[in-house]
Amino acid sequence: PTGWASVTGMTSTNEKAFIPSDAIYRSQIRKLPKLENYVLGKTEAHGFGYYHYETKEAHEIVRERLERNATKLADEVACDQCMGCCVPKNLSSFREKKLEEARSS
Repeated sequence: PTGWASVTGMTSTNEKAFIPSDAIYRSQIRKLPKLENYVLGKTEAHGFGYYHYETKEAHEIVRERLERNATKLADEVACDQCMGCCVPKNLSSFREKKLEEARSS
């Protein structure tokens, strides 16, 4: 595609750019199927649903998730380093490796 697909329109492959969902509870959300080429998420402007990867909103949802995960991992690594005597070395090393991967992506 030459640019972002509009959430209110269609993608370059003639798929809906946004498919709304009325799920509001986590138990409902967990049961929703994964759709190829879509990310499930929420924006202020359009609400909760499936955003096609050709939309800017889908990329913003993914970016926010990656940033949240990196922050969580950084907090866990800091805790591991502080509580080194109580945290298994292999768990601490695993978290440090995951944090490096998250920061490099």
